[in-house]
Amino acid sequence: MDDFILDGQPEWRYCRVRAGEKRPYPADWQKNPLELWAVDSGNVGLLLGPVSGGIAAIDFDGYSAYEWAEAQGIDLSALPTTPTWTSGKPGRCQMTFKTPPEYWSVLSTKKITNRTSELITDGEGFEFRWAGTQSVIPPSLHPDTGRPYDWLIDGAVPVAQIPGDMLLVWLNLMQPAGVSSSVPEPNWQELDDDRVAEVNGLVGKIKERHILLPYDDWCSVAWAVAKELGRAAGEVVMREYYPEQRANEYRDLYRNWNAARSPGMGTLYYMAGSGAKSATGDGYKIYQQQQKEIAELEKRIKEMRND
Repeated sequence: MDDFILDGQPEWRYCRVRAGEKRPYPADWQKNPLELWAVDSGNVGLLLGPVSGGIAAIDFDGYSAYEWAEAQGIDLSALPTTPTWTSGKPGRCQMTFKTPPEYWSVLSTKKITNRTSELITDGEGFEFRWAGTQSVIPPSLHPDTGRPYDWLIDGAVPVAQIPGDMLLVWLNLMQPAGVSSSVPEPNWQELDDDRVAEVNGLVGKIKERHILLPYDDWCSVAWAVAKELGRAAGEVVMREYYPEQRANEYRDLYRNWNAARSPGMGTLYYMAGSGAKSATGDGYKIYQQQQKEIAELEKRIKEMRND
């Protein structure tokens, strides 16, 4: 296939899709990424994830998808210019975004439907699309309409970085399914060594970025560590990087802690990665306000899961 519009995306890799279909072929399509010139099928699929340089597709599948996204705190009015296409069906489009490499290993495809949120209308949905999936792109033919997919924003424009608020919602959806108020606290005697090393490494990165944490952020990090490791092991890790400023500080912090309502791994990755800001000047004031919004967003996500 030769499409000059996509010449500006040298990192993108593709797969074969038959004309008027969405399903890729052959069976091993995931193991054989193609450059555009090698695609000899009627339709073409864009491979997502690290194979295409960390490209994610955000799928708005109907008008209620926008309502759900805004309810999670994603500012749709501030979305950057990035390649975007549509099937032509009302309210449908997909947008591409670059994701920071430090998050690639923890991201996975997540779809929100009317089974997981009352905000989503039956037959519609919102989806974070990632590695292991592909998205059919223009000029492919849509199986329902019989018409070509169209670019809403040209596929040749540079791909934008995923907005921080959108990334945070996605990261917090990485928690195990079925989280409820009865979530048990991890037992330090049964902890997986890899999980302990992962959490310890994230807190170490946070320390590198923030020698001192503002109180609200210190609480969020400590609670997130406790959710992953339990209070006993969490306190050990936190004391290593952020020693107590007064006696029994962590004991008091954890006294009324609740695992189900606590921030989790998503918050640790966000704080340790490119989403973190320096704790100085006007930038810090913005960051502090963002953290309040993050806390409220995480609260709403937990409440949604409990519904």
